[in-house]
Amino acid sequence: MPKADHPAVFCAFGFYTLNFRIQFRRMALAWSLFLLPALILGQTNLIPNPGFEKYIGKGLFVPAAKPWKNIYTADYYRGPFKLSGDKKVDPHGGKCFVGLRFQLNYREYLEVRLDSNLKAGHKYKVEFWICFGEWSTYASKSLGVCFSKKQLNQQQVEQLPKEFKVQVTNKKGIIDDYQWTKLTMTYTAIGGERYITIGNMADKLNKDFKRIKKPFSKHEIYYFMDDFAMYDDRQADTVHTAKLDSMILAEKSLPIDSFKTASAKDMKVGQIIKLHNVFFEPDRADLLEESYDELDYIVAFLKENPFLELQVNGHTDNSGYDLNNQTLSEQRAYTVYNYLLRKGVKNNLKYKGFGATRPIASNASAAGRARNRRVELEITKKD
Repeated sequence: MPKADHPAVFCAFGFYTLNFRIQFRRMALAWSLFLLPALILGQTNLIPNPGFEKYIGKGLFVPAAKPWKNIYTADYYRGPFKLSGDKKVDPHGGKCFVGLRFQLNYREYLEVRLDSNLKAGHKYKVEFWICFGEWSTYASKSLGVCFSKKQLNQQQVEQLPKEFKVQVTNKKGIIDDYQWTKLTMTYTAIGGERYITIGNMADKLNKDFKRIKKPFSKHEIYYFMDDFAMYDDRQADTVHTAKLDSMILAEKSLPIDSFKTASAKDMKVGQIIKLHNVFFEPDRADLLEESYDELDYIVAFLKENPFLELQVNGHTDNSGYDLNNQTLSEQRAYTVYNYLLRKGVKNNLKYKGFGATRPIASNASAAGRARNRRVELEITKKD
């Protein structure tokens, strides 16, 4: 063996040191390219367990990959899916992936609770990878996502207004030559959405089928899916004029942020403050916890300005019976009124329900009805 001071030892040592440095720099460059977009944009993936790598037990369906849920029985794979002969479908990334099946009167969905609520007016980019199942006799003309405040069932997904859905469409069918292909779409948030549902969002499923081969058994579409991502593009947009049934929204008059910057002395009697982030259970007056941040702004402001007197006004759309609408508007107004009192507000407060008698938009559309369902604060007196 050569001695430690032998030239061959130094030569070998120098070679391996140089090689290590080169490899290290290559790795550092690769990681920097991978991480740079996230570092620049401050992006955080809002979808938990996005590649389905974390799972519990040996279940064959999506709920094994916590916290994912499914409507019906979406398939869960822990390795390559073997096809005929030597063919197989490998995961796009990692070791796990999932699959969705659509038939003429049947469609599966993926669902998961996002890591945080969506912010009104913010644009969110949604990305995921699909691979077309080679045995499919039809292709889907559209694939997409929808958003909601609560986990949905199939009927609720299908009845959800279009404002809460985005999708990729192709009249010839979404076919990727059996290779992994990325789908990208952008959604502008209404505000407060917490769940994402993935699947076929067509109004009529049978019209969204595109035949690609002669059916030999049944009308079926199958897509493998993997590596979901959802990021806030941080591009504030005009606040939507639609809300879920469990939300209340009004047109802007005096933004809620004015409580942080405006002086109470500048506020006028009769001025209306719209509450954009006060949420209720559907057809009920129970506040959802997502409402507390906005209401707490009101509490802090009123405590600093005890001379202001306000009335909490509740409004509904014209759906259903007038008496029920009147009662619901009063109950929701009282709920907000009572919250302020319980938080220690000493201002002179009142509450009143107006039912559907004071619309701010047409009730002919879902968006208009959503705008009419609202709670607002009216300044009634200043001392």
